[in-house]
Amino acid sequence: MKRLRFEYETKLEFSYSVTEHSFTLRCIPFSDGRQVIAEPLCQIFPESGSIWRSRDSFGNILICGRMNEPHKEFSFKVSGEAQTANSCGGSGTAAAFYGFHTPLTFPGEKIRRGIVKTNVSSGYVTEIISESRLIQIHSPSAGICRSYVRTGDELHSGDLLCEIIDPLEGEVISKIFSLVNGIVFFRYNRPLEFEKSVLYKIIKT
Repeated sequence: MKRLRFEYETKLEFSYSVTEHSFTLRCIPFSDGRQVIAEPLCQIFPESGSIWRSRDSFGNILICGRMNEPHKEFSFKVSGEAQTANSCGGSGTAAAFYGFHTPLTFPGEKIRRGIVKTNVSSGYVTEIISESRLIQIHSPSAGICRSYVRTGDELHSGDLLCEIIDPLEGEVISKIFSLVNGIVFFRYNRPLEFEKSVLYKIIKT
């Protein structure tokens, strides 16, 4: 086991005083099977304001905060000790997102052969899709789109995709149905859309 001390500092200087300054820092190294970070210390200047810790979806430590008082400089200093294994480490379990499969994503060769361990059930096989199989669905009018399907959903001809609602009256002005059997490849994800906007792309099956 090796013990490595680390220390680094970052300073920012603003051209004028700033207020209501919010920040999120990913400055503390990650602990895993190859290293353990002992007693990490993060010092932030100015010291006024509120500071808290959180974690992102990958498990990284986040230092978050907000400074409302005027300031022209901002800095943070991180120090600690990394306890590292003598070996480079072997194969581990892949993060969950590598094994997440849908009709549009599938495990790679190393996962299928077991070189990378992860929990992947039998799923989909790689397929090259020609443009002739990709159908675009356009909005007939502007309004608020209330969608009933998501990316990756399987469709049958006649399924209701969405309703277009008048933003002033609140009434449904049109309904859009699928004309083919297929899989939703793309979905417009903003509620307000314009006339002739591409709302969906569907892969015909």
